[in-house]
Amino acid sequence: MNSLLFEFRHLFIWVLISLFFAAVVSIDPFPETRLSLEDAFFFETSPRSDIVLVKIDDRSLNKIGQWPWPRATFAELINRLEKASVIGIDVSFREPSRFGERDDQQLAQAIEQSAAPVVLSAPFRSAGQETLSIFDHAYYGFSDVLIDSDGKTREMVYWQENMPSFAYAVSLLTRKSILEPPPPGSSGPIRINYRGGNETYPAFSFTDVLDNPDIDELFDGKVILVGVTASDLRNFQLTPFGFISGVETQANKVDTVLEDSIYYSSKLVTVATIIILIFLAMLSSIYIRRLYLLLLTLGAIIVLYIVVIVIGFANFLILDPLYPSMAVVATVMVTSISQYLVISERERIVRRSFTYLAAMVESMNDGVVLVDNSHRIRVLNKTARSLFKVSDRFSLSLEECARKLPSTLNLKNGLKESRDRQSIIQLESVLIDDSYYQIFIDPIGRETIISENLGSVIIFHDITHEKEVERLREDFISMMVHELRSPLDAIKKLMEALRGGDIDKADRRSSYLSLVHTNASQMLLLVNDLLDVAKIEAGKFEIKPEPTDLRKLFEERTRFFEGVAKDKKITLELYASGDVPPEVSLDGMRINQVLNNLLSNSLKFSAEQGRVKLWAYITSEGVSPAKAGAKEGLPEYIDTLNLEPLADKSLTIAVSDTGNGISKEKLPQLFNKFRQFEESRTSAQKGTGLGLAIVKGIAEAHQGKVAVASDKGKGSIFYVSIPLSQIKK
Repeated sequence: MNSLLFEFRHLFIWVLISLFFAAVVSIDPFPETRLSLEDAFFFETSPRSDIVLVKIDDRSLNKIGQWPWPRATFAELINRLEKASVIGIDVSFREPSRFGERDDQQLAQAIEQSAAPVVLSAPFRSAGQETLSIFDHAYYGFSDVLIDSDGKTREMVYWQENMPSFAYAVSLLTRKSILEPPPPGSSGPIRINYRGGNETYPAFSFTDVLDNPDIDELFDGKVILVGVTASDLRNFQLTPFGFISGVETQANKVDTVLEDSIYYSSKLVTVATIIILIFLAMLSSIYIRRLYLLLLTLGAIIVLYIVVIVIGFANFLILDPLYPSMAVVATVMVTSISQYLVISERERIVRRSFTYLAAMVESMNDGVVLVDNSHRIRVLNKTARSLFKVSDRFSLSLEECARKLPSTLNLKNGLKESRDRQSIIQLESVLIDDSYYQIFIDPIGRETIISENLGSVIIFHDITHEKEVERLREDFISMMVHELRSPLDAIKKLMEALRGGDIDKADRRSSYLSLVHTNASQMLLLVNDLLDVAKIEAGKFEIKPEPTDLRKLFEERTRFFEGVAKDKKITLELYASGDVPPEVSLDGMRINQVLNNLLSNSLKFSAEQGRVKLWAYITSEGVSPAKAGAKEGLPEYIDTLNLEPLADKSLTIAVSDTGNGISKEKLPQLFNKFRQFEESRTSAQKGTGLGLAIVKGIAEAHQGKVAVASDKGKGSIFYVSIPLSQIKK
């Protein structure tokens, strides 16, 4: 979705703002501001030369007398203007003259005899019904003006119902046209194209026209508009060019119609313009990140729109300068806020990702060192800091890092080689503070979207465990070779002796065959131990529970090892508490194997005059085997492993000895396969290291657990606890 020009949210914002400003254009909440901005695009221009005003001014009132004048005065004026093209008198004659019927007749006669058509004004509300019939030879047009909310007159209409406007009637008669309604759709309000302020058109005082007989030639073929301009009569209207007289307003209307300089405005065009400008503003807000560039682009869009407005005015189309500009600003603000919120959320996600990444790198067991192309250390995780014994990444340079490594390891050459080859390289393993590390160097940006080489990552991978496993493997192979070679060598020599025929006595032959059997049994026992360990690790180790006499089993095992104990001058004892069940259901052969391994180990690691004891007792639920054993007389040692309280009532088998004990650090490794500590490797009786691993597997197969307690220099105790619920008959 991010690859598209708009995300869904951008499309939503575009539609939402477009709908909002379409409603704003329809409602027009700020008409005064809008109209004032439109006024700024209208300038003073030259008026038509054929429009002449005759003003009923203050001088005329002073000479002719109080208003209203006798209508004979207007009759005289019409007679003087006989060469005019059209005469428009913007004075109301709705009521009979106060000077009598004769006065009205004189005006009616002048209108009838006039060579130029005469247009009289009438309020629209009369709709022609209140005009005097005596003036039927005159044309009428309503002179009502449209006033905007700010009190200014900006618009006019051609026709309403059955009457033309005063200016439209004058214009049609000037063109020698018939007074008829305009085409459908053209009668709506149109903008008056004012040519300027007051006194823009040539004008003569009413009294000057009457008094000067030579002035008639000045009106030849002219459109004469007669109207009141006297200050006392207050016939002035507020326009974009200030206050001008009513007759001056009518002159601008006539001029607008005659010149066809008719300005139209369309809300539909305004809405379409807003949609386009919102689109441009949104694109700018989305793809421009720097504030000053965004402001410049915003200004450029508004300037471009002003140019479009000017072009529109040149073609008589009024484009709204207010609401589209507001839409641009609102779009930039809303989109910028949306972008800010989205970017903030994405930055939060990125920061969280970096936090997770940093936490992951910090918690890695491998040492991680990130260096830039100038070999400055940028990242040094906890393991690496511990490795090089520093508190932060700024405390160690790459040179200091290299000095802590063996002199045979050239870290800089490794970095150069990795960067040149653009691949991971592996350096030789090194020993640092008793631990072995394998060093890997990987250039940053390799096979990623990052094309720039930002440096390299150096990984110090701890392979101490692998080295230890390798050593254990070698020790095991050596032990296996020894354990198998000795009996095989003995079998070979005994068989050679038997085949040689130099053994005559049957008892000696029988003794040799017995030795062959013993050595073969030892090898079979070793192979069986290996198979048991393999089954335990594979989860395929199985037991075969059957009724077993525990006390008999313990006594037999004790008697079996008495000879070994006697040879080493070790006291071997058996203790079974009275609450031990006489017979339970378990795998007697496997438990026998457990006892063999535990007793043989204890006897092996106990010195002369030592003591080994086999214990059997019941451990209650919620009690640890050590606590239960202490009540039976078992010693309690400090260092322990897995000696938590048991969840079930259990049978506990324990073997204690008075050997050297096991250190606390080595206890967790005790039940690992092939694990033999120094005491075992230096003992005269070698072992395979499989015994305790098998003990643990047998205990867990019975749903039990093993535990150990030891005190260095005092001895050890091994516990095997099996829940009674698993072994009761």
